[in-house]
Amino acid sequence: MTDLDEEIIEFEEGVEIIKNGIAKFIDLQENFPKEKLTPRELMKLYSCIYDLCAIHSYSPQFYDLYEQTIKEYIKGIVLSSLREKQDVCFLSELVKRWKNYKVMCSWMSSHLFQYLDRYYTSDERWLPSLAKVGFTYFYDAVSQDINMKARDIVISLIEKEREGTQIDRVLLKNVTDYFVEVGAGWDNYFFKHGPGFYYEKHYEEGILSNTASYYLGKAMSWISEEDNGDQYYIERAKECLKREEENVSHYLTYVSKDKLLATVQQQLLSVYEKHQLDKAKVEELSRNLSFS
Repeated sequence: MTDLDEEIIEFEEGVEIIKNGIAKFIDLQENFPKEKLTPRELMKLYSCIYDLCAIHSYSPQFYDLYEQTIKEYIKGIVLSSLREKQDVCFLSELVKRWKNYKVMCSWMSSHLFQYLDRYYTSDERWLPSLAKVGFTYFYDAVSQDINMKARDIVISLIEKEREGTQIDRVLLKNVTDYFVEVGAGWDNYFFKHGPGFYYEKHYEEGILSNTASYYLGKAMSWISEEDNGDQYYIERAKECLKREEENVSHYLTYVSKDKLLATVQQQLLSVYEKHQLDKAKVEELSRNLSFS
């Protein structure tokens, strides 16, 4: 047997090499994040896929392997890690899972399986790119229950902060960034309604709706306290708007922040206007509630 013959890798053996390499990559990512696969290990993986695809035409089989790996990762790591988590722990885990998933997908699509995008999906036009496959499977897994649960937890934390409880603003900013990134992916791959649609529909709208309800209730309670007078209402309204501007600047996008402040302003003004016959006082409140 020649040295060249000894280098030949059969398909089944190649699949095992790739699976073991991916498993080690994931293990290092989960348990030893500072460690990486060695250049020698990486070269062996890249060469294995290149030889089996370029020389032996196993591209369809490795495309299927990529899909299978993504599905198993989402089910076995992402979803299982989130299943038992609640409240703040759920948000922290979601942020972690998204971060790790992006790294894993990027490595597999841009490096390990890059041959497929260069020479297989580009020729088979009906096949989605590796990056689109990775995003689509993640989106399908989290787009309903998980993302809505995350949004509702964020809303509850924002309301707790309004009532004086200290919250983890950095975590909320990370969750906002998560929705922005998932929304950008959705806009990129399933562009139907215009940029920003997913983020606005599935994250921002819920926060704004809750904000409107919260301040409607606050405004009605202040109005009912007739003994306190108009100045009391104006001061409370100014105080709340200032506090909202300070709070949400830490964890919402600039566009969402402006929309939220406008929602607060509208609720506080509309309730006051309905119960105040003196237009001059309404105009005074409007001036006091102006924000930059």
